[in-house]
Amino acid sequence: MVMGKIMGLILLIQGGQKDFDHVEHPDWLRVALSWNADHFSRYGHPLHIEQYGRIPKSQWDPPTSQCTAADVPNLCVARGLRDAATWMKFSAMLSHLENGTADYVLFVDADAVVVHPHHDTARLMVDTMEAAGKVMMLADEDWKDRGNTAVINTGVILAKRCPWTVQFLRAVLEKRASGFCKSNEQLCLNYFHRENVLEFRSHTHVASGSVWNRHPKIGAINASGEIVHCMGGAKAALRQLDLTHCGRCPCIHGVCSPKGARGACLDVKRCAERAQGAKGPFAIVTVYTLQSTSTARLDRTDLERLSTAAKRMGIVAVLLVPKTPAVPLRPTETELLSSLGILVVTTRTRTPATLAIGAFGLTEYSAVVVVEKGVRFDEADFRPLLKCATVGSKHGRFLSSAGPNFPLEARVFAVRPSVSLLAAARQFEQTATYTDDKGWDGAGWSPAHSKPNHRLSGLLWTFLYANGRDARTRTTLTSYVASGLERLSSIQIDPSEWQVTIDGKPLHQPPKTPGCNGVDTRIITTIK
Repeated sequence: MVMGKIMGLILLIQGGQKDFDHVEHPDWLRVALSWNADHFSRYGHPLHIEQYGRIPKSQWDPPTSQCTAADVPNLCVARGLRDAATWMKFSAMLSHLENGTADYVLFVDADAVVVHPHHDTARLMVDTMEAAGKVMMLADEDWKDRGNTAVINTGVILAKRCPWTVQFLRAVLEKRASGFCKSNEQLCLNYFHRENVLEFRSHTHVASGSVWNRHPKIGAINASGEIVHCMGGAKAALRQLDLTHCGRCPCIHGVCSPKGARGACLDVKRCAERAQGAKGPFAIVTVYTLQSTSTARLDRTDLERLSTAAKRMGIVAVLLVPKTPAVPLRPTETELLSSLGILVVTTRTRTPATLAIGAFGLTEYSAVVVVEKGVRFDEADFRPLLKCATVGSKHGRFLSSAGPNFPLEARVFAVRPSVSLLAAARQFEQTATYTDDKGWDGAGWSPAHSKPNHRLSGLLWTFLYANGRDARTRTTLTSYVASGLERLSSIQIDPSEWQVTIDGKPLHQPPKTPGCNGVDTRIITTIK
């Protein structure tokens, strides 16, 4: 590993993005900044997020001379403003290399995110560049359909502090000032590459864009690679990061906290108030696989708690079991369940691990809460959650929270059952492939997955969340279409809303970090 201080750099330009603010900036920008801030801080690298209130006159003159008669004047000027904004990265990098303390400056566009969940991408990038014997690193666009290795993309640039990088950045800016480079910086840099200006190719390592600067169109955003660049119209892909990011609630499915709130969890109380007309019936469901031959396989204490909680909340207690269990319920077990007022419902299942999916088909109830074995809910009141699950879309909502090891804790969730939802989930379960490397349906794993998960948590995360509502995996889309399921509103809530403990520990929000709670303002430099 090469030693040396690495500094991250992101620019926000007025006119390109809204002024930086914890609440006011666009959702995609909030997600990208939070994600990158968390990654850099996790590995001890300073990150400068610099906001420019305006583009200096030296960097931009209104390109009226380049506007043709066919151009709409305002659009032509706006195009020139955007092109000018792209040049600010070079002056900012030059300033840090000349006046800063970092040995390496890693610039990433505001819509690019470091996505690898389990290692220091910035340090690995430095090691890769140094191993190639170069002092600057960029990536090509080999992610395009025909593998465009001849074109470099300037959304990610790593530069080492040395005389050549300073000379090069000055030369690039001089080309702009002289009028030689009249449009965006990427065209100019590709000219340097093509013509080998200042021995560009001898000093620069051009790596695979599929790894270091890839477009999200080539697969799930967190499936592989180091840096994903959601350029242009691909910014919607950033929506999928919020859920996967250390378990925080997403503001990506149409419902967010009230304006001004720090988090993005669904406001359950407000949601329940809107659903006052939801009269039920509601149910609380627990799951038993009935695989054991033990005479004590039904935990009487757990079942008594289920019965007591259901009566306290005025809802139905349901025990969900396989239609063809390894060992059917014995007469004594049936008598016990009947005495406790617990209804037994059977459902088919592909594997015992995914038995809880059967709750999606309990359409005799307006909404159900599923609590698997090991979940304690002695003081919980699920009624607001149940009401909330009935609204949000034609098929209601799926409510969940993150757990300590996975971005979706599948042992407790609420849902409005529907025939279409059950059919879609069953088809996905039966047709989606799984590997430890790429997860379910090739969707990959998020940083919130401490390890691969082939069980229900991993399956539901992929089916309901992994690729966001606008870019689900191919198998997910197929299952939705085949079942007639319209878009389901999949929302996360603050774990404390459940008022439960799992394996003796409260289901709680993960530790607070800059990336989980908005960008840490201490790392921002504002330039007016």
